[in-house]
Amino acid sequence: MRLFSKDRNVHRFTVAGKPVTCPLCGGTAFVASSAQLHTQGLTFFQLEWLGKTAYVLVCDGCSQIQWFGKAPEKVSGA
Repeated sequence: MRLFSKDRNVHRFTVAGKPVTCPLCGGTAFVASSAQLHTQGLTFFQLEWLGKTAYVLVCDGCSQIQWFGKAPEKVSGA
């Protein structure tokens, strides 16, 4: 069952020049997003907006989430 196939934001990605595949189902189609990383100190002082950002890819096949410190590169034409 494809989760996002009708969504235009489904793409293939590479990291360090290698194609990203899902470790769970072997899928190669993902939806990209980002997530704010929080620490206790930033939360205590209500400064979460100063936290770093992580990049996430959600597998279209099984919804497995993969986290990255740098933005994965979208494969053109995919």
